[in-house]
Amino acid sequence: KHPELWMRYLNHVRQHLLQKDYALPDLAATLSWLNQWQPADKKLPPRLKLQWQAARLACANHFGATDLAQIEDCLQLGQQLIDEVAPEVCEAHLRIAVAATNAFEFDTASHILNAWQNQEAAVCGLVNKAKVLSSLGQHRAFVGDYAQALCLFDESLALFARLTDTQESRKESEQTNIYRLTVLMDDTNTTA
Repeated sequence: KHPELWMRYLNHVRQHLLQKDYALPDLAATLSWLNQWQPADKKLPPRLKLQWQAARLACANHFGATDLAQIEDCLQLGQQLIDEVAPEVCEAHLRIAVAATNAFEFDTASHILNAWQNQEAAVCGLVNKAKVLSSLGQHRAFVGDYAQALCLFDESLALFARLTDTQESRKESEQTNIYRLTVLMDDTNTTA
């Protein structure tokens, strides 16, 4: 009914997403509202649709839900936008990998992220590259390949350490350090 107002709301959500300034329950409610009231004559540009899908995946992942159609749509958008906005595509792929991991589809999750493993950090962004390595480390740990998991965690932590913002570096490293310590406890062949 009011497409300009809807677009203003959508742009406001985009700003919060870009700044990572949101709580997932609030984001879920907002996205649900935006979806319900999307004007029929409005078509989201592919990049905005990717951000939208990635945010919806983040909400679904938080609640352990998996929507295969949404994942497929996100993968197609990523393929279309890879040369234009590689860091955003990588973020979306990280969210898809979480959804696959939630469904215990570790091979699928790893397959999605393997392409990013060999990319330079400058392509997908330093934080994203470190998150990719950390996620791949988790997948290796899930299947009992602890030595490879530790290598991937160490590579990830080295990248997080390169961040110029020490507070962000510490925050981003925290979870990977927890995963690394868990592997060290689980691996009977490792001495801490």
